[in-house]
Amino acid sequence: MTTARDIISSALKKIHVLGVGTSLSAEDGADGLSTLNGMVSSWSAEGNLIPNLTTETFALSGATSYTMTTSFATTVPQRFITAYITRNGTDYPLDMTKPLSWYTSIADKDSTELPSTMIIEGGSTGKFYLYPVGLASDTITIISEKALTTFTTLDTVFNLPLEYQSALEFNLAVWRAPDYEREASPTVQRIAEDTKQIIVSKNTMNNPPLMEVDDALVSMSYSGWCR
Repeated sequence: MTTARDIISSALKKIHVLGVGTSLSAEDGADGLSTLNGMVSSWSAEGNLIPNLTTETFALSGATSYTMTTSFATTVPQRFITAYITRNGTDYPLDMTKPLSWYTSIADKDSTELPSTMIIEGGSTGKFYLYPVGLASDTITIISEKALTTFTTLDTVFNLPLEYQSALEFNLAVWRAPDYEREASPTVQRIAEDTKQIIVSKNTMNNPPLMEVDDALVSMSYSGWCR
């Protein structure tokens, strides 16, 4: 099984810091683990590098707001994708497009009618508001992108799809090179870019294409709105 130690060792060999048959030192291992986890975290924030969506269902309490960390004891998503309310066995989609300013303008926020809108504040707790608040018997299902799992120790086993291993090794080589006053070779840099792009392409394969609108049409429509 591939571990963080294996990924770091492979990366250092690619920039000729570690020789074949040479063991990873404690210092190089610790520094490599820190850089590896920093790189993985940046990939999570980048978008299109998270392989799976997470689906979670939670019981509501009738509160106006919830946080992912304390209300539901789960990790904060990198991005909320969609959500729906279930009442009496029927699912009702939530509008997630409204800004917080729209919510703050509502006078009566405690209506127990069926929730129709989820207003995401985000932040370190993943806070969001529901309007109306609904009933305590309702549940909410949230589909989101959760951050890639970092490596706790050098012996933490790699548990991502196989295409991530080469991408991690080659990109880590590029990231670690400056600390050794080196620069990854053009070949290593190219493979790092290519392997990362393979992941992005695979993860976005089933995304619907964005509709392109001619700028002239946008200008005409805007002019019409202003009349």
